[in-house]
Amino acid sequence: MAASIVDLRDSAAVVTGGTRGIGRAIAERLALAGARVTAVFRSETRAATELSEWAAAAGLQVRVEQADVSRSEDVEAVFDRHLAAYGTCDILVNNAAVLKDALAPMMKLEDWDRLLAVNLTGPFLCSRRAIRAMIRQRRGRIVNVISPSALSGRIGQAAYSASKGGLLSLTKTLAIEVGRFGILVNAIAPGVVRTEMLKDVPEDVLAKLRSNVPMERFGQPGEIADAVLFLVGPDSGYITGQLLCIDGGISLMGAAETR
Repeated sequence: MAASIVDLRDSAAVVTGGTRGIGRAIAERLALAGARVTAVFRSETRAATELSEWAAAAGLQVRVEQADVSRSEDVEAVFDRHLAAYGTCDILVNNAAVLKDALAPMMKLEDWDRLLAVNLTGPFLCSRRAIRAMIRQRRGRIVNVISPSALSGRIGQAAYSASKGGLLSLTKTLAIEVGRFGILVNAIAPGVVRTEMLKDVPEDVLAKLRSNVPMERFGQPGEIADAVLFLVGPDSGYITGQLLCIDGGISLMGAAETR
C-alpha cells in the first residue's frame, strides 16, 4: 500500500467497523498518513488481531476496541480510552453497519430495531461524543458512510435504506449545527465494493450487480478510503454537509445496490 501524501501526524481518529473491508482500508489509510487510530469492532476478533499485527509491523499507531456502537455506555468507554491514549479526537468515521434484507411486510420488528440502532443511533452516539471533544479543540472532521440505497431505495431494504437515509439527514443537520466550531461533517456513499462480503455471492448474481454499474466493475476498498482521506485532509477545508458518491455511477441508474 502506497504512502499517503496527506499529513495527519497531528491527528487522532476513531473508525467504527474499522477492522474489516472498507473500514479496515480507511483505518490503514489514516494510519499511513500519520494519524493515531482507534479501530472499533463488534465481534471480528481475528480481523482485529490482524489489523493490530499489521500496524505493529509497520510501526504505526493503531488501537483496536471491541464495542457495540448502539450502546451508549460502550461508546462512552471507547472514547474515554481513546482520549486517554491519544489526547484528541480530530477525526470520526462512522462506518459500522449491519444489513438484513426482508420485504417490509415480512420484516421482523427486532431486525428493524437492530438495523436502526447500529446504522443510525450508533453514528449519532459516536458523533455526539466526538463533537464534545472537537468543540473544545475548535476543529474536527466527521465522515458518515451511507449507501446509494439511501437515495433511491431497494427492494428488501426498507430498514437499511431508512437507516442510511436518516444518516444522510443527520449529516446535514450536524454540519449546520457545528460548522461554527470548525467541525466539518460529510457523507460518502460507496457502491458495490469488492470485500469479503461478496466472496460467497454466486457469480451469476455478481454479474447482474456488475451490469448495473456504468463503469462495469466493482469498487476497491482503497478507493473508498482515498475519498475519506481527502475529506479529513487539509484540501477539503471548505466542504461540509455534502454527499460524495463513490459508486462507479450506480446512483445515476435509479437502482441502488448495497455495498
